[in-house]
Amino acid sequence: MPPSFRASHWDPVLIIGQIVCLQTAWYLSLAAVQSLLHILAAAPWTPDILFNWSATRLDTALGWAVIFGDLLAACFGCFLLLWIVERTRLCLDFAGTLHLIHLSVVSFHTGSLPVSLTWYLTFLASCVIMVVGGEHLCMKYEMEPIALSGGGVGAVKRKQSSRSITEAEIELLAIQEDGGSSSQRQSSESQGRSS
Repeated sequence: MPPSFRASHWDPVLIIGQIVCLQTAWYLSLAAVQSLLHILAAAPWTPDILFNWSATRLDTALGWAVIFGDLLAACFGCFLLLWIVERTRLCLDFAGTLHLIHLSVVSFHTGSLPVSLTWYLTFLASCVIMVVGGEHLCMKYEMEPIALSGGGVGAVKRKQSSRSITEAEIELLAIQEDGGSSSQRQSSESQGRSS
């Protein structure tokens, strides 16, 4: 069987490394966003808020800050999927794994599974945002043109920014390629000067 495009093989060390890297970067972004929102809300921040499902509430400003922070961290997670995973078809797997690990850590930290509907809705919205956004960004990245001329990215950009050819230039090129008579060349040159 011929090799398929971007064929991947089972590499557990790479997969575990990507999971650890993604989880760590996501927790760092979650901590940064949550601490910034708590500073803006003039509320004390502790790392316990990241792993305590009871902080996700709709009846306090602090609870709304936690919800907004979780959703904003999911947006950062989209870019983390692009930078770390780089594959559209793996975004669901990695985002799902990240959120299941987070559910396990929260359950271990609090000693029980979360019982708040608000926490589960925020959790689900975060996962959906991360999957859809990550897939969109990775698909956009995968669809970028590949320069085959050896010119690299700069060659593609130069080609995209080149000016279009005018009708007179096209006519002149056609005459030169066909080896037309000198009278045709003179008439096309006079048309080019008049325009």
